[in-house]
Amino acid sequence: MPTESEIPILKNQLAIAAGIWKEIEPSPHPADRWLGNYFHRYRRKMGSRDRRFFSEIIYGLFRNKMFLKAWSAHLEIPEDPFALVVLSALLEELIDPDTFRDTVRALWRWDWSAKLLPRFEDFKQGALPEIADLSSEEILGLRYSFPMWLVERWTAAYGEEKTKALFEIFHERPPLVVRTNPLKTTREELMARLKRGGFPVSVSPISSMGLVFKERAAVFNLEEFTEGLFEVQDAGSQ
Repeated sequence: MPTESEIPILKNQLAIAAGIWKEIEPSPHPADRWLGNYFHRYRRKMGSRDRRFFSEIIYGLFRNKMFLKAWSAHLEIPEDPFALVVLSALLEELIDPDTFRDTVRALWRWDWSAKLLPRFEDFKQGALPEIADLSSEEILGLRYSFPMWLVERWTAAYGEEKTKALFEIFHERPPLVVRTNPLKTTREELMARLKRGGFPVSVSPISSMGLVFKERAAVFNLEEFTEGLFEVQDAGSQ
């Protein structure tokens, strides 16, 4: 639970995250590259905890965008970037329910957290709010944040059960992949340096510049990142 002195700090972090989301959501550039460039640009102003906080919120929003927008509409705060980042922080367990409630009470004129918290466990498990007259396909799309054209095409081809199973696979967190900066190092040199630092990495099978971390890691804290030796980028975007 944030103290009185911590609320302004959290408010500032959420405001920055909301600003990032407003820019990154409509951007034509890959999100991982956009965010990596943003962190590199502001590397002297952001600590490792800040970078992790923003990364988890933004990637959480992309994974659960339609789900969180459905909840924000139900909570009568539709399309509010500030509210969306707060909901993402709650879903990603960056803030606990008490901090969520106190943050909402401190930053909004009315306590919309009171409408969500009684269903907090359902929210965490991916349950949608009460929305009238949704088809089973619409429920799938909102739950897993996939567009309706894809839901309709896949359910027609594979049926609802197999489509749901596929969506669950795609909804899982992807492996952490970084792209070597060839202007400053080689992939082999970067891999050797990361392994010396205790990080098990392997070469990407589909990118000549990519390295895959076998475990999640706070890569934005690494010296190799602040030195510009790599950026976080999905192998398919490289």
